[in-house]
Amino acid sequence: MQLIAYYYDQEGNYYRERASRLAEHCLAEGIPHTIKAVEANGWLDACAAKPRFIMETLQEHNEPVLYIDVDSPVSSSFHELHEPSEPIGAARNLRWGREFTWYASSVLYAAPLVPAIEFLARWIAANEASLSNGLQHTDHECLNIVIDVSNDLPFALLPKTIYSQDGRGFANTGVARNAIKQRSINALRKRPQDIRSITAAVQRIKDKYTWQAK
Repeated sequence: MQLIAYYYDQEGNYYRERASRLAEHCLAEGIPHTIKAVEANGWLDACAAKPRFIMETLQEHNEPVLYIDVDSPVSSSFHELHEPSEPIGAARNLRWGREFTWYASSVLYAAPLVPAIEFLARWIAANEASLSNGLQHTDHECLNIVIDVSNDLPFALLPKTIYSQDGRGFANTGVARNAIKQRSINALRKRPQDIRSITAAVQRIKDKYTWQAK
């Protein structure tokens, strides 16, 4: 398993600097890693690149990966993380000791197995539908929509210790921001038309990634 991340700098070098810092940390700790720059048409498009980046990295290396946002703190040793038996997994958002019911797209485990490819294809399709329809859903919201409609796929809840957003710069507003996003996701869950619009694209996306997943 390796740690993977990407960065995009619309203005300034914030994410590039975080990528360099994360790479240095991985080298110092002996953590296998892939950290790349991506091209994007603005911030929302850069965020929507997450499942594509994970899918492409799985295709390139054909081994399990742990994706994290390039500026996210890792709160437990990578070497102590046990790979879940499920092929895909995420952690619930946790800030300042409060665990939310929605999942954070800031950390995600994936293995090169068919159920994970199916899940990532659904997430890519949801992101594409959001951008093309002007819905302006974030990658977090699209991830949670896909989790809601993917009961047919094995999914792991990653341990709390793997990820925490404490100290990420939202000390004064983190709980409020997360509470607002929780309400936004709850509202989206009542709109099944947003889900139906992505199904036609899923097979097209899976066909694009043709390596032999198990």
